[in-house]
Amino acid sequence: MQRKIHMTILPLLNNSLFHRGFSSKSKVLHPVLCPQLLQDAKVVIPVSMVRYEKDKEKFDTELSALFQYMANKLEQEEIQSVDILATTALHEDWPDSKIAEIDDHFFNKHAKIAKKQMKFLLWKDWIKQRGEQIHQKYYEEVLELSKEGSEWYKLMLNTHSRVSIGSSLEISLSYQRKEYAAIRAMNYYTDLVYMGHISSAWSYLYELYPNIPRFVRVSMQPQASQIKNYDADAAVKIVTASLEQIVSSPNFPPKQKEQLKEICHNLFRTYTSTGLMPHHGYREGVLSDMRVKM
Repeated sequence: MQRKIHMTILPLLNNSLFHRGFSSKSKVLHPVLCPQLLQDAKVVIPVSMVRYEKDKEKFDTELSALFQYMANKLEQEEIQSVDILATTALHEDWPDSKIAEIDDHFFNKHAKIAKKQMKFLLWKDWIKQRGEQIHQKYYEEVLELSKEGSEWYKLMLNTHSRVSIGSSLEISLSYQRKEYAAIRAMNYYTDLVYMGHISSAWSYLYELYPNIPRFVRVSMQPQASQIKNYDADAAVKIVTASLEQIVSSPNFPPKQKEQLKEICHNLFRTYTSTGLMPHHGYREGVLSDMRVKM
């Protein structure tokens, strides 16, 4: 009998929410930064393009959420600037046609959000902007410090074995060294925002050069959409009215009525705890109202 009650109440609750034009499954992505950006930060976001080979649509959704988050920070004058770097050219084993295709897609999809103090840059253009000679100097420095047998070299080998960077060890090492040389040249920025975990070889870079920008990892978390108070109130009224019809039946056993009330209260507690009913006082009022009616 309890299984049957569950099957009865769940459609009622969901249907009442859908009746108001709300889907309990709708999600929006929210960027979570760790640590938080510094006040008046100068942000650089190197975008690893390898994910376009794996989950293009999901990656675009995450990037859009991140870039909109940064645009909002700029509008609110919480940060100073944002440079977004398309690192496609770092993939030496990708043909030029593939690099061009991914870059075109990336800029057409995302660069339109760019505003004052927010730039989208190709890797090669950013290198020219910062200085090709400076980058080459740092590359040679990284090359020397990460020569075969060194601690840094071993960490790069570990990164290669764990992360799909290139089709061979040689290409992977070249990618890492060019990337680390570029980070070495990023002392203009305060925060480096990256969508992914920091590798052990990248972490080692901070032991050598403490003045490079802070590593800020961004992860995407789904955030349940919230319905407004009047929508929640309407949903509760629809559900409780249906419940009143069910429990008022003379054929409904008293024992099962108590079970139904408890199940219903638990369901609403679950929904309210996920943020569907945003205000604590309002949530308590909803549950109290249900207890009175039932």
